[in-house]
Amino acid sequence: MHAHMHTTAIASNIARGTAGIFASRGIGLAAMAIVAGWAQPAFAQWTVTDLHPGPEYAVSFAYGITDGVVVGVVGEDVAETFACMWTDVSAGSFVPLHAGDGTTRALASSGGAGGVQVGERRLDFYDFRATLWRGDAGSAVELHPAGADYSSIACTDGARHGGLVDASAVLWTGDTGAYTVLHTGRGMSSLVLAIHGEYQAGAAGDGRGHAALWQGTPESMVDLHPGGADHSLVRSIYTDGAGPGEQGGELNPTFSSSKAALWHGTAASYVDLHDDAWRDSRVWSVYDGWQVGMAAPDDRSYIRVAMIWRGSKSSSESLHDLLPTDESVSEARGVWHDGRTLYIVGSAGGHATVWSRPLCLADLDADGELTVFDFLAFQNAFDAGQLSADYDRDGSLTIFDFLAFQNAFDDGCE
Repeated sequence: MHAHMHTTAIASNIARGTAGIFASRGIGLAAMAIVAGWAQPAFAQWTVTDLHPGPEYAVSFAYGITDGVVVGVVGEDVAETFACMWTDVSAGSFVPLHAGDGTTRALASSGGAGGVQVGERRLDFYDFRATLWRGDAGSAVELHPAGADYSSIACTDGARHGGLVDASAVLWTGDTGAYTVLHTGRGMSSLVLAIHGEYQAGAAGDGRGHAALWQGTPESMVDLHPGGADHSLVRSIYTDGAGPGEQGGELNPTFSSSKAALWHGTAASYVDLHDDAWRDSRVWSVYDGWQVGMAAPDDRSYIRVAMIWRGSKSSSESLHDLLPTDESVSEARGVWHDGRTLYIVGSAGGHATVWSRPLCLADLDADGELTVFDFLAFQNAFDAGQLSADYDRDGSLTIFDFLAFQNAFDDGCE
């Protein structure tokens, strides 16, 4: 208690010192007093990293991140892609996973650089086969069942892998090809798109189906569809071990439209994340209370932008606005954090992209704690004219950056 009071007192003194900086820049104390009671939102200090591996590829897309490993595809164009991974969030860590005929996609991973990557090999439009890798192209194993027309793996926890065989949701165990059918017979088709803890999620039913949740058996299926829409599906799930946690995906009012959606284990728990000003939106990934995906802000079919939410539509923030160039298309496909930094992966302008920021927005010295030294770091950055002090992201350093930083400090670590 005494240490916290002492730190707060020092911080207050630094705050008064920062007022001197504002004064030296022509911002008077009277102006500070006028706005002192106004709560300026605290914006994160984001870093955007281009993961594109080099000129030998025309496009690259990141589809997921787990335990610091990013998976996705590279290719000459969007129609001919090859599975790949990045062992950390840098372009230099790129590892190709493709070998042999056809095209491949790596859709999910688990266990870090020495873990498992899963996806599919596509030999023809209707001939795609569930595939698993362990860190390099030579490790590829096909889990495609004999006699099946098609199969794909969309998710993994390292030991189990979810996807579909023909039109049925399945759960593979290990890399032997053994699997459990989760399809209940309620409807014509089903698929697993997400797995975490003891839960699996995806969709089941006739047509494009209803959002669904399983616990390893067909009988455990829970229909998450809230009604009043054509169809729905879950694309991602995060649990904390105490229950089904949260599920992110989309509700589709019509066959061709979608609304970003969030559930907590029941149809009645449905949360609408869609802004009515948007044409479409969807959640691609959830992790520990964060949701990421995309929104189509207007009627131009080619426009979509990467988005992040924190459990409500009012919490939405555009990641697209953080891009250094004027791209028309971006999308966030995966989210994960290591306890200190939040990582979001996806694509922007045809390049695999990472957005990252500290979980402690005011932890400028990156020691994992909020202390007087973070105030000192902010003051030094502001005084030096560095944009790392631009906390309200308006491109200039003003009194509002000081207020935004102070709010972030008061909010603490997430």
